[in-house]
Amino acid sequence: MKQATNFSSYEAEWKKVDSLDQKNLPKSALEIVNSIMDKASKDGNQMMQIKALVYQLKYADQLEENSFSTAIQKINHLQATNQEPLKQILASLKGEVISSYYQQNRWKLRGRSTTQNYDLGDITTWDLKTLADNAFKSYLSSLQNPSKLQSIDTKEFTYILTDTSKRSLELTPTIYDLLASRALLFFENDELNIERPVDKFSINDEAYFGTEAQFLKVNTDSKDSLSAYLHYSKVMQDLTRFHSNDKYPVARLTNHLNLQSMVIH
Repeated sequence: MKQATNFSSYEAEWKKVDSLDQKNLPKSALEIVNSIMDKASKDGNQMMQIKALVYQLKYADQLEENSFSTAIQKINHLQATNQEPLKQILASLKGEVISSYYQQNRWKLRGRSTTQNYDLGDITTWDLKTLADNAFKSYLSSLQNPSKLQSIDTKEFTYILTDTSKRSLELTPTIYDLLASRALLFFENDELNIERPVDKFSINDEAYFGTEAQFLKVNTDSKDSLSAYLHYSKVMQDLTRFHSNDKYPVARLTNHLNLQSMVIH
């Protein structure tokens, strides 16, 4: 489904935001962004809500002490009202927020015990395992309904993308490619400080270095649900299967190089 493209009525406000941003006036810029969000919500312009959200998170990070919890709450609110594929885009943003909080606070939280009654909306109450689990779930949720995401051209979403170069669009030609690439950036790090099963998932099959057909036969069944490499491998298999015989040669080659990079690393 082609997304709404009625953005002209917002351009004047965004120019004000850009001007204030260049003057390093985040508080004033945020006030305008909030008004854009209100208008977009009334208009039902979901893509504009996503763009406004990204700016809200940016300025909240500069102005608020507890910006991560604010970010989670805003994303949860929009997730409840948005449709595909914007719902998946929001899930990816949520994964990024949680991952960022994890990386910034993991040493401080190493001694925090696993809690059963944490506040889902207050990320500061989460322990490391809860953070990791929610980050994994968010990135995996961003890839739900892959056939739908694979049918949507990324060019339809250039309004909310930071990199709209020809090269970037060739690397991530569909929304599925875009969200998968964001998930892979998270899954390429398998050094989370959390308890893992004795039988950890590992990359120990020569098929990872073989042909596409051989790689697709690699068994990724594992109880190690918090293994980043496990999910990296699964996403790479899905991407390889998707691009095994299609019109996106650049994306196909890049997927192959990403896999080899992970295995060699």
